Amino acid sequence: MFKSIYTTRMSGSSRVLAKRFEKISGQPGRFKSLKAVICSVLVISVFALGTIVMADIDKEEEYTLLITNNRLAVLLENTPFVENGEVYVPLRELFTKLGFMNHIDAKMEWNDGTVLIYLVEENLNEDRGSAHTSYMYKIEIGKSELLMNPDELVSMEGSYEFTEPMNLPPVLKGNVTYIPFAYAQRMVERADNGIQSPPDRYDLEFVYSGEVLEIGYPFDMEYPVTSMFGERIHPITGEKRLHSGTDFGVDVGTSVRAGIDGMVTDEGFDENNGYYVVVKNDIGVEILYAHLSTIARHGAYEVKKGDIIGASGNSGKSTGPHLHMEVKINGKYVNPELYFEDVVYVAGFLNEVSDQLPRVLHICGYPDAEYEIKGCSIENDNAHIEIELLNYENDVITIQYYKNAGGQWWLGAGFNKQGLIFIT
Repeated sequence: MFKSIYTTRMSGSSRVLAKRFEKISGQPGRFKSLKAVICSVLVISVFALGTIVMADIDKEEEYTLLITNNRLAVLLENTPFVENGEVYVPLRELFTKLGFMNHIDAKMEWNDGTVLIYLVEENLNEDRGSAHTSYMYKIEIGKSELLMNPDELVSMEGSYEFTEPMNLPPVLKGNVTYIPFAYAQRMVERADNGIQSPPDRYDLEFVYSGEVLEIGYPFDMEYPVTSMFGERIHPITGEKRLHSGTDFGVDVGTSVRAGIDGMVTDEGFDENNGYYVVVKNDIGVEILYAHLSTIARHGAYEVKKGDIIGASGNSGKSTGPHLHMEVKINGKYVNPELYFEDVVYVAGFLNEVSDQLPRVLHICGYPDAEYEIKGCSIENDNAHIEIELLNYENDVITIQYYKNAGGQWWLGAGFNKQGLIFIT
């Protein structure tokens, strides 16, 4: 069962309390009876506060937060933590444990809040001749962006910087730089898609109390995220404040599906959310679906993950058709995108790109291929389809797709035995 991962930063030190009591009892004064009353009130208040603090400390001891790679624990001395709805991990230690810092050229340079990162991945792909691949980044404490191929590290002519906006910034705790888990995922995903990396070399997850919290995607196929979780300027009020959920740009009337097994605990209409549905389970996970056009059923009732609970719309305070989805764990907002078990449903993606596959196979050198799709993996803006060629000695190739700014999938490149083939 999930426990609260948010604990107070207050201290319940008995030494501090004892000194306070000693100071109170040692103060001279003429109004002894009044002093006694004040002391009594203070003692009761302090013990009550201490009880609350210790209760929260006990909660902290009950949960575990574990980082895994391919379901194997990555044991970290600098403990990951949760802040503002994101899991934070120690930058240098994590990539050292994953093997990116083992090469002599790997380095991280820290300079007044800016970190230059040069990761090196040893070549484990026997089909490639080079010994390693490098990945270069720049991050800044307090700045919510990941800069790839920074000019300070890249010497190769023709390369260029690319800045990717992120939800939350890296932070400094003591002398350790922590990055949001989304940064680590992006860096590792880039390596995992590289031509040097064997399939499934990296698969980072975080686990609460022995379980991976997985929330079902709210639609049958992927739709673009129009507003992410995090600080933003509100499009109606103009105020800067936390956007406590994720917005999907989706047409009115699209079926919305429950992300967890649980109960519909609230539904109806209000001025801000329009028509809404709230689903909650017994381990502290609560999901709000807002701005709906219709609600599937009224009243409290049980739902299973994947059940239709309504249809997307444009009701309430809304600037256009979309679904607003909020996720809370034990009453605290978290980033919904970190918890989706699949960013998209594979079937919907395959339907979208299936008519392109014969042309792709022809360009890859298999003009009359009879094929079978063996697998499909989709993560963030990248997708890979593994295809077995039945009339080519059962060769297996991978076709790669990318998602463009409009949220549509376009063909990036195909792989064959000779390596990467770019396709336009």
